[in-house]
Amino acid sequence: IGSGFSFHNMKAFLQPNDPQEQGLNFAFENWLRETLTNPMEEPFRRQRLVQWSLAPGAKFCHPREEHLIPLHTCYGAAGGPVSKSYEFQMYGIRGSAYLWNSSNINN
Repeated sequence: IGSGFSFHNMKAFLQPNDPQEQGLNFAFENWLRETLTNPMEEPFRRQRLVQWSLAPGAKFCHPREEHLIPLHTCYGAAGGPVSKSYEFQMYGIRGSAYLWNSSNINN
């Protein structure tokens, strides 16, 4: 496991849960899970990750990209989809983490 927390808008953690912001959070989480787990050609998956900031809710969930970079590093090392995904809720925020195991790594 090497992906950073899939949600890193610290201001949102400190404020009451807003339905519009929750929608942005869910949209990004759905996009991320789809990108990392669904079968697709790797050039397409890679392009989606390169253009992550265009995903629905991306800039709300990650105002700055440095906490999403570990996820990109793991994908780059593996070169393919994740083996497992984990979803959780924390303070009303939906989050996820991803696992690439050695059988997924392209040498």
